[in-house]
Amino acid sequence: MEYLAYKIDEVNNITEYEYALLMASIEEAMDEKKRFNCYHCKSKHEDKEVEKRERTIKGCYNATVEHKLNNVVYSYCIGNYCLPSTAELLSLFIQFEKGILPDAGGLLDQTAKTMQILEVITDIREEKRSKEENKTPTQRRVGAKLEAKRLRDGKRNNG
Repeated sequence: MEYLAYKIDEVNNITEYEYALLMASIEEAMDEKKRFNCYHCKSKHEDKEVEKRERTIKGCYNATVEHKLNNVVYSYCIGNYCLPSTAELLSLFIQFEKGILPDAGGLLDQTAKTMQILEVITDIREEKRSKEENKTPTQRRVGAKLEAKRLRDGKRNNG
């Protein structure tokens, strides 16, 4: 009976492991500096030895570094833990904010796991907003300029 209760709980709630993967995925997706983005990390160095040294320092190859998000400690670079479905989760979150629920029916018809995932994403976003609001006006201007430059560069690369 205990095993059955454990399995039901596992299906209905996010596990600690899933929480850790979700935290890493959302952090990587929302990180403006792209510190944990594997593609960005690999492509910014022409010298392969410099790339390997930097990636070793970040913990891409072995468990030499600890990265911490909230109460979760990662033994490798956070980029190694990212879920392939992160873009889909963020899309569902945006729709959720607009009042469109992921599953058919009302709020009480949504699975507990879905609601927990959306709650974790909400918490991460609110924490980032809170940090942004606590910055000085100069820090916010510099951040806005960097974001504008990043968007311009992205448009040039994509267009």
